[in-house]
Amino acid sequence: MGGFQEAIDGLLKQIKDFQSEKERIERELKESLDLQQDNRLKDLLEEFQYYIDSFFEDVKWETEEDKLTFMAQLKVSYDKSQKKSVAILNRKVVIEKEETKDENTYPPVIILPPPIDTDYRSMDPRSFEVILDGKSINGKDQAEIFVNTIRAIGIEKVRSLGLTVSGIGLISDKRHIPDAGKRRYTQQNVGGCWICTHMSAVDKKKKLEKIARDLGKLIDVKITD
Repeated sequence: MGGFQEAIDGLLKQIKDFQSEKERIERELKESLDLQQDNRLKDLLEEFQYYIDSFFEDVKWETEEDKLTFMAQLKVSYDKSQKKSVAILNRKVVIEKEETKDENTYPPVIILPPPIDTDYRSMDPRSFEVILDGKSINGKDQAEIFVNTIRAIGIEKVRSLGLTVSGIGLISDKRHIPDAGKRRYTQQNVGGCWICTHMSAVDKKKKLEKIARDLGKLIDVKITD
């Protein structure tokens, strides 16, 4: 009788150990899946940040205070009824301003956390006039004229030169997405490739002149105010 009871106890212990092992494996699997999801969402967040930065850079703000207030009050939440994310402005967020001794002489200073390291050369308001092989290249701004000039020359021909802008390819198959908090570069999507326009008007002029020289094209680039 004693041997039978020991056998039963041993079997119950094995079942308990098996259950514990099963729970451990399930727990580790869930943690692994959660980590994979976290990594995927982190990559998407960095990509989303790219679009946010592009929006704030491209919008023509009436005042700098409008821009900073919008940055501070912007909030994205989930609307269950519509099953989508919606953007709202949180009016409760107030931007603190420093007191100044003479408001007529010293404008108020808006206190915000330091922004990401962004290069504002690409925001040069000037445009250019480009004449390529005797034909004028049109565009609404300098970035579009720069891209249209490359298209007129031939994207693959320009790509073959292997030119770079601040360490990234002038023409790339994929958009450059920097690490969080790092500098990003303005790029235009053209036919499935990305053309970097993150340069001042002067740098764009020099780049187009080099491209034309290397590919035997006649070009005249004039910067206009």
